[in-house]
Amino acid sequence: MPTKRIGDDVITKIVVKKKGQVVVHFASAKKIELSENAFTDFHLYEGKDVIALELRQLQDASSLDDLRNYALKLLAHEAYSEHDLRKKLWDHGADLESSRKILFKLKKDGLVDDALYAKSFADEIADMRLYGKRRVIYELHKHGVPNDIMESLSFPYDKELDKAKRYVEILDKRYSRVPDGRKKQKGTEALLIRGFDEAVAKEACAFFNPSDPKAEAARLLTAYKSAKTRYARKYSGYDLDRRIFAYLIGKGYRYDDIKKLQEKEHL
Repeated sequence: MPTKRIGDDVITKIVVKKKGQVVVHFASAKKIELSENAFTDFHLYEGKDVIALELRQLQDASSLDDLRNYALKLLAHEAYSEHDLRKKLWDHGADLESSRKILFKLKKDGLVDDALYAKSFADEIADMRLYGKRRVIYELHKHGVPNDIMESLSFPYDKELDKAKRYVEILDKRYSRVPDGRKKQKGTEALLIRGFDEAVAKEACAFFNPSDPKAEAARLLTAYKSAKTRYARKYSGYDLDRRIFAYLIGKGYRYDDIKKLQEKEHL
């Protein structure tokens, strides 16, 4: 009778669980859980002597199953780029070879597809979040999408303008107390930060609703008085008027409106 070596073990029971999982029990009280597919890769039966090498292979297969199930749970909630899912697997304890095997299988099954991920981000997520082309490219780059895939994406001008106009509607409410001149400047800056091209941003800002003239005049008068109080401590006459005028222009008020107000105040 052969001598049992250190690390060898004997299968005492094999239990098939729900969802295709198989639990292999050993004489040492060790238990290894395998997927049905992984189980069929090994010739296992109750009473079988399992040498240490095969035991390690079973443990590796079990670990691979756990990692793949973790990846599938992540993908069930949202799409991931290959780069991001690989990092998730590494953070979960996968080594380079394990993550390579899992990603290879997931890509083969169509569950990880950077081209589809990029197109979905550019067409759907960017539309929902109102991102412009440059912001889309920036975000995809962060997610590790290859350059050749990003270069294949299409950003029609009319779709970019539509997103920009919808963002202008949000800004219009946010800038309700901002002078018309300043509103367009701030809007253009906000759209550029959002990733839209300058031409798109400027065209979209033409759709800002003009402020109510009476409300605009009241805000101008308040700003004028505030500037006058501030600068009158150090300046007077022409210098005071010049300082106030520069301040109000910087705030976005119209040239003609400022001149009329200053003339009225000097009467």
